[in-house]
Amino acid sequence: MSKPILVVVSVFAVIASWKDFLWPLLVLRNPDLQPLSVRLPSLEATTDKGTLMAAYAIATVIPILIYS
Repeated sequence: MSKPILVVVSVFAVIASWKDFLWPLLVLRNPDLQPLSVRLPSLEATTDKGTLMAAYAIATVIPILIYS
């Protein structure tokens, strides 16, 4: 019975996270003001893969530790 509820909540969570990426991408043009979710994908062309993966790991671990 709870499967439809979980699907709806999952869809809303994806939409909310996409909105958190799209709005700062459109509004903030100064790279120093952009959040990590917007700044990291723009660094892919200029940064080597090891450094970029370390930055993604750090950006992922911090929220996990805060919400755990």
